[in-house]
Amino acid sequence: MDIYREEILDHAKNPRNWGKLTHPTHRAKFPNPLCGDVVELTLKVDEKTKEVEEAKFETNGCVVSVAASSLLTENIKGKSLAELNKIKDEELLGWFGGDLTSSRRDCALLPLRALEQALS
Repeated sequence: MDIYREEILDHAKNPRNWGKLTHPTHRAKFPNPLCGDVVELTLKVDEKTKEVEEAKFETNGCVVSVAASSLLTENIKGKSLAELNKIKDEELLGWFGGDLTSSRRDCALLPLRALEQALS
């Protein structure tokens, strides 16, 4: 197993940023109707700089959606709203370092869909 795969497993076993912010500026709860996973994402964006100060998530999801949510929340801290709007599926999927089946792709993209909803 390569190092990158170990990083994914670590994010699944020890998710970063688990929980909910008490006073978020952005919030979304996004379901995957195919498997029943749900990701709830809360963000605190600085009013002046428009950058993410804090990001948290909760999910009842599988290993892939937990790892993807953890990776997403880690990677968006300090980014501007404009930068968040530029994150595409391929970027998030690239964090997994390999091909995912179509059902696993949906699980991996669930936190990105929640982010897109929170920003809309």
